Amino acid sequence: MKGFIRTAYPLTESQLARLTAVFSSKLHTPIDFQVEQAPELLCGLEVTIGGRLYEYNVKDQLIDAMQLMTT
Repeated sequence: MKGFIRTAYPLTESQLARLTAVFSSKLHTPIDFQVEQAPELLCGLEVTIGGRLYEYNVKDQLIDAMQLMTT
């Protein structure tokens, strides 16, 4: 299965291998990641697999916090 990683900073080979192992194990299928650097995330990463988005970045956390404060 194809996966995409957007990351604020470059990943090391060991970080990419660990992410691949974890997601492949959780989803019970091998994942082949394409990696793109996205400095606008500020810190962290976004992982997309099979149309599902996993967000672990400061930008989205700040947006979520601002939305909570305005509701």
